[in-house]
Amino acid sequence: MTESAKLEPDYIEISKQGSIHNENPEVKLLVIDWVNTVFSRRQAKTYFARPYFDTFLEYICQQFEVIIWSSATGNVFKAMCKQFPKVLKIYDGQYNPSGTILSEGRSCTIKDLKFIWSSTHYDATNTVLITDNPAVVPRQPYNVIRVSAYDSMSNNGDNTLLKLIKYLTYLRHQSNVVNYIMNFPF
Repeated sequence: MTESAKLEPDYIEISKQGSIHNENPEVKLLVIDWVNTVFSRRQAKTYFARPYFDTFLEYICQQFEVIIWSSATGNVFKAMCKQFPKVLKIYDGQYNPSGTILSEGRSCTIKDLKFIWSSTHYDATNTVLITDNPAVVPRQPYNVIRVSAYDSMSNNGDNTLLKLIKYLTYLRHQSNVVNYIMNFPF
């Protein structure tokens, strides 16, 4: 972890606070890094949804508020986002309040969740970010669910989104997602 990405003391303190199971949980915020997590881009103008996308989409629309935050831009990205009928906000690669990093040979937008928290009622205890590259969230690593990057050319029975539904079903009942993800990662 770089000097600029050290965890803030208040975040560390929140991560140490235990989580309890709530039968009637409040709605949580789900932030999704769309490209390579849910969609695979093969060429500049084509994209493919991960298997079980429709099931996943139906589930998250019913259970979460959703923000799409991706370093992608352009018409293909906009077309991918149109697949999602219920979204709180979309941030693309042109929106970059926290800068970029070079990760796995590509330029990636740093996703500092404090930016989202400053304009919503959400915080570290009730926000989850799903990405294939956790390096883009250096300041809130315990809010991250890491999934393998999706490549439509090597599908091989990918059921990641079904596994995510199962994990999120339990996670959404937690009072402190930071503590839960830290202790029981996906």
